[in-house]
Amino acid sequence: MGRGRNTIAENINGWMMKKKKEYPNSSDVIYYCVEQYSHHKCPGAWVINKVTNEYRIVKPHRNHERDALANQPIAALEVAILHILEQEFKNNTD
Repeated sequence: MGRGRNTIAENINGWMMKKKKEYPNSSDVIYYCVEQYSHHKCPGAWVINKVTNEYRIVKPHRNHERDALANQPIAALEVAILHILEQEFKNNTD
């Protein structure tokens, strides 16, 4: 089980990224790839300006492709519904 609080992943240009830090004196926010601590060890990091919505790639993504479920929201919704139904079925059989 991971340590620390969970942060919400966001789909940014087809890549699943998590917010790392907001700079206090500017509108820049640093994001990192959710695959950073998985077996992919992706170093992907972007800085996004909240005002202009422009992004700057600090480190490119490596060792994996864009997230397929992030690019297909209907498929992701179907997977989530199936997971909920499986949990309800397990709870009803106990």
